[in-house]
Amino acid sequence: QQRPTLELFIFNPDNGVRIWESVASNISLISPMALTAPSFTFEVILDLSTTFGVDDRFKLGVVGYDNNPGTITSGNGGSSGNGSTLPDYVFGSSVVCVKNSCGIRSSCPCEGKGTGSFGILTGQQTPNFDPPGVVGRRPSFNLNNKFIGIQYNTPAKGLYYQAELQLSQLSFFADDTIRNPTGGAPVIEARSHAINHLYLVPLQLRFRLGRFASVGVGGAISYAFNYQVDEVETLFPGSGGDQIEPEIFGDIRLGNAQKGLQLGYRISRHWSGLEDITGDRYRLGKLYLSYTF
Repeated sequence: QQRPTLELFIFNPDNGVRIWESVASNISLISPMALTAPSFTFEVILDLSTTFGVDDRFKLGVVGYDNNPGTITSGNGGSSGNGSTLPDYVFGSSVVCVKNSCGIRSSCPCEGKGTGSFGILTGQQTPNFDPPGVVGRRPSFNLNNKFIGIQYNTPAKGLYYQAELQLSQLSFFADDTIRNPTGGAPVIEARSHAINHLYLVPLQLRFRLGRFASVGVGGAISYAFNYQVDEVETLFPGSGGDQIEPEIFGDIRLGNAQKGLQLGYRISRHWSGLEDITGDRYRLGKLYLSYTF
């Protein structure tokens, strides 16, 4: 009345060569209920601190025998047991990450464990307005349309969550009809507009594409304040105070999402508090750099 005799081994998945194997372990279950249980779990602790000479990725194989087979002989992933004796049970193999291999192999299962990562991001905004006569600032890097922020993401493996907090300035030129003080025809004049935004991105889901790319979609809420026309602070049209403005966006990044420098571009649909000037909705692009610690 025993469960199978288990033997464990670690092998290189590229060539099937075993680099470590256990001695046969005869595990007996004492509880009468365990003898008839439809499933069972073994917890095994392996000390691999002196097993490997290099950082790499390996696989852990587990096979079982109704009778004690003795020492495991060579074989690819447990396909053969003691000599010509095939194992009675072959369990699914699992990837084993050793030492620093999680930092250099994106497919390691232990990569992405933990509480998550923090990062910073900064870049340039490129607004695109629908109404005629409204023009965004030059799309080159400058001090007029910029943003800076912090981010937090859950372990970046597969699908993960990311939140952001940003502070930005958005500036543009808009045609304005000015009454002619001499009584002549009105004068159309381009005036500069500048708005500060405090962005909160509470909802963003990202999907990692291999090791060096990720895509994301999400929604943001921004608090628009310090509205200036020709560098003079003024009130939002039709409002006695500041504005709350929502947006939705899509985003793509190039770079390791786990750690390091990334280059990203985000395109969003923004609902403005300046409908009479910018239109009800406008597009907002963001080209930025991000660094995850």
